[in-house]
Amino acid sequence: MKRNDLLIYPSLIIFFSLLIFSSCATTGGPSSESSSLTPMELKNRISISEITLLTPDDIKAQSYLGLSGGGRFTIPQIKAEVILINVFSTTCPHCRKEAPNTNKLFQAIEEREDLKGRIKIIGIGTRNTLEDVAEFKKEYNVPFPLFPDKDMSIFEKLETRGTPTMIGIKILADGSYSVLFFRAGSIGDVSWFIGFLIEMARLDK
Repeated sequence: MKRNDLLIYPSLIIFFSLLIFSSCATTGGPSSESSSLTPMELKNRISISEITLLTPDDIKAQSYLGLSGGGRFTIPQIKAEVILINVFSTTCPHCRKEAPNTNKLFQAIEEREDLKGRIKIIGIGTRNTLEDVAEFKKEYNVPFPLFPDKDMSIFEKLETRGTPTMIGIKILADGSYSVLFFRAGSIGDVSWFIGFLIEMARLDK
């Protein structure tokens, strides 16, 4: 093998590694962008009310979201006090690694009588088709509804910087909403995250 080849191959490996990583968020510790932004700044930063999603055909998914019939709906119409938006991509290695942990979060919420029905999770598949998210849902046995975002329009409205990202939304009594936090990367330990969520949303009040 020529000397030039020896120099090229490591460079290609580094290039492709950076390319893959650049499409995903970092998977750091329990930091959150909410620490540097006020609730009003967070709300003004994204456009939740402008996002519409197609109602799932699956009756179980409709029941979970508190919806009925067909057509489109907005995220604040989901029947819950807190909505967690899991922004992911089926091609993101960090998202694939995090999928079992997000499933574990769903199960932990559903097993707690004080949280079940009050907190609900949806997934938004960035750059993904309906077929892509359906395959991802089947492969990882995802128990909550997933929605495609092929043209990244939802990703842009959410002002998301990478995947995976978890966004917490508090639905207020008058139907308006408050953005609680953005959390890039892994949610970390599920027990810790639930405690963090209860505190941020004041669900223990």
